[in-house]
Amino acid sequence: MSAATGSPAAGTRVSTAQDFPHLAVYRHSGAGGPVYRIAFDNLEYGGVRRLMHFGAIAVVTLLFPLGVWSGLLAQWAGAHWLVGVAGFGGLVWMACHAAVQPGAIARVIELDFGSDRLRVLRRGRVEIERQYSRMQNLTVQDHPEAEFARAARMERGQQTLKEIEKQHCLIGWFGAGGAEQVVLLCRAEWPNRQSLFEVRQAMLWVAAQADERKAREPVESSGINPPLD
Repeated sequence: MSAATGSPAAGTRVSTAQDFPHLAVYRHSGAGGPVYRIAFDNLEYGGVRRLMHFGAIAVVTLLFPLGVWSGLLAQWAGAHWLVGVAGFGGLVWMACHAAVQPGAIARVIELDFGSDRLRVLRRGRVEIERQYSRMQNLTVQDHPEAEFARAARMERGQQTLKEIEKQHCLIGWFGAGGAEQVVLLCRAEWPNRQSLFEVRQAMLWVAAQADERKAREPVESSGINPPLD
């Protein structure tokens, strides 16, 4: 679990570290009412790191002669040539290993109650947007494709877990009876400690805060006088 708080969001922070130790909740006024932003860092696979992985493979393929030169350089320095080759191979292995590890991504979940919108942002850009009032349930569970990936892996006799098996997801259930399953975001975490549960609780807490604020607002007069006795 990432212990860092996501990138600063616009507005006033309304949560404390005692409320949620690994995320921060901000509030600002929108066109139709309060907008809440839940900011946190999320460990994820892929992206730039995946490109780094392929780049490291390209280095091994295209610059293999450097390994030979490393051996010659080590031999010239008075060491065994295998020392130079091993050092070059170690650097390549470290680059490949770092590339396939999950990286921290700045995430924000925005609840815009005035516009009835739920938005999931990745590094400041909206990735998913749904009508908030259509969400019937919010769960944290294994990736929906994890069981399929596990069965396929076992059928091939492979023991190494796939990336999809080492993730759990925050899932919103939208539509009539929650018929539409929408993966809001996934977190790379193995062993799974269900750390996205904190994000789920923050979303529920925000909804309760918004309801309390709405209940405290004065009821606007309709402009119609009550009947006289």
